Amino acid sequence: MPESITSVCPRRPCVLVHRGFVQSASLERAYVISGMSLCFAGSYLGLWVLIFSAPEHVLDGLVWSYAERDLVQQQHLAISCLAVTGGVLEILWAVCGSPQRGGLSFRHDGWHVLWAMNEAMIGVLFLIHPQHSGPRGVVIHTSLGMCMAYAAMFLMVSKIKGFPPSIDEDFTVMMAGTAQVIACALLVAYREPPEEVHKGVNKWCNGAWPLTIGAYCLAFVSQGIILTHIGWNRYPSLFNRVCGSGLEGVIGCLDSCCAIGGRFVQSFCTIFGHRGRSDSGSINDGSSPSHAHRRRRRRRRRGGGE
Repeated sequence: MPESITSVCPRRPCVLVHRGFVQSASLERAYVISGMSLCFAGSYLGLWVLIFSAPEHVLDGLVWSYAERDLVQQQHLAISCLAVTGGVLEILWAVCGSPQRGGLSFRHDGWHVLWAMNEAMIGVLFLIHPQHSGPRGVVIHTSLGMCMAYAAMFLMVSKIKGFPPSIDEDFTVMMAGTAQVIACALLVAYREPPEEVHKGVNKWCNGAWPLTIGAYCLAFVSQGIILTHIGWNRYPSLFNRVCGSGLEGVIGCLDSCCAIGGRFVQSFCTIFGHRGRSDSGSINDGSSPSHAHRRRRRRRRRGGGE
């Protein structure tokens, strides 16, 4: 009896948290809540940079003039775009879950990979975020960025596996939650040093500016992929007439990238000793069509459009 108690007690908090957040509510509702939280956080950060930081200087253009030159504010705006993009992806996963609903579905595993790329880039931006508080601020932001990037990768694995009900099959969600809790604690504990005048950091004089541009590009390209996917499924004949075979090649490249991402996640799961939820060992979502089926469907649409 004492041996069984000692073997169960250390894992009891993990089991309770897993059941509370995964099993007690529907998965679609959890995605919607998470996506709305990301959208709200990203929108508030962008509005803070452009309005709330100095509302008395919004109309005269001084706020935007300062934010346009300051690398710190540019990184804040990039984080805002990445967070909103990730939130929109999670909401679309829950809302557009049935492939039979007009052919529009966001249940392919590639959307989880795209979500993780956007959220992990937020952590990367924290790694290169300029600091005025000396070594303490550098250590906190470096730890914060690493935790956010790790949380995105671990949570991507759990999303692709579909959050299995057993904690033994989905311990990565606990690793993601732990990293996220540490990141939240660091954010709450950090305080900017008091300054009479914040002079900012010239974006052209810092090596982090090219990576910040890359973060903007990732967010905008991700949004373009989302809009293209919606338009491709809603108006296939129009897209075939306007874009022709060029868009087909782009979609083929995206399918290849998704397949590569799926292999990476499968290797990741194998390293941690966990398998996907399907009996065949595949970690792809069972509700999403295969690549061959999607190619046949696109051929039929091209034939109908012509």
